[in-house]
Amino acid sequence: MLESSTLEGTKEEQHDDAQESLLLLKNLDNELKMLEEEKLSLHDIEEELHVRIKGEIDRKKQVVDQLKAEVSEIRERCEELAKFVNSFCL
Repeated sequence: MLESSTLEGTKEEQHDDAQESLLLLKNLDNELKMLEEEKLSLHDIEEELHVRIKGEIDRKKQVVDQLKAEVSEIRERCEELAKFVNSFCL
């Protein structure tokens, strides 16, 4: 009779261990799924940030090119005006 209760106790322990293992496996699967989703989301965010940075770089390059052209144009006008003023002063 003692063997029977010991055997039942062992079966219960094995059942509890199996349940615990299944629960742990389920929790690990859930954590894995969450981490994979977060990884994908972060990759999307990273890509979007790269696109925004590239867009800002392109925009600033256009502004710089436009300002260079304006500065060159103003410089030419100043040089022409200086020549005109200097021609009267001589």
